[in-house]
Formats: sequence, C-alpha cells, structure tokens
Amino acid sequence: MDLTEGKEKSKEYYDQVAQTYKQMYEENYDKYPANLIRLKLLIKKLKETNTKTVLDVGCGTCTPMIRLLKEGFDVRGCDFSSEMSYLPYFHQTNTQ
Repeated sequence: MDLTEGKEKSKEYYDQVAQTYKQMYEENYDKYPANLIRLKLLIKKLKETNTKTVLDVGCGTCTPMIRLLKEGFDVRGCDFSSEMSYLPYFHQTNTQ
C-alpha cells in the first residue's frame, strides 16, 4: 500500500467512525479504554513539564482538545477527516 492509498483508507475509516469516536474518551467506555488512559498520561506529562501550548495533529472529534482546554492548555488542532473535524463545530453550534 502506498502513502496515497493509505491516507485514503485512513480517511475513509475515520469518516465512518466519526459519530461514535468520542465515546472512546468517556470514563465508562470499557471496550477500549486505551485512548482515555493515554490522554490522562499525556495531561500528567504536560503538566510535569510545564507545557502551555499543544498542537493536536489528527484531532478528530476534538474530544482530547476539549479536555486539554479544560485543563488550562492553549490548544490548536487539525484533522484530514472532514467528518471528524466538522462534528465539534456542529455540536458546538447546535448546543448554544
């Protein structure tokens, strides 16, 4: 598989799982807790190293970004999946 094909397959996958992806970061999600565990470890390490700014490349549904913002970090992110990066905007504008 070449880089272009791999990128397209990845994009298709994340576009398909976009609606349920944020569940992987919820405390009660026990099917695959690794994402939440990694996020907690990352936050701990960022605080230990006095990091202030975070760039989240592949930010997906922005669930980790929102958590990092709540923890006081300055966060920016991007994602190549249009479905993933559209969802946070959609949820934000529909809950205001």
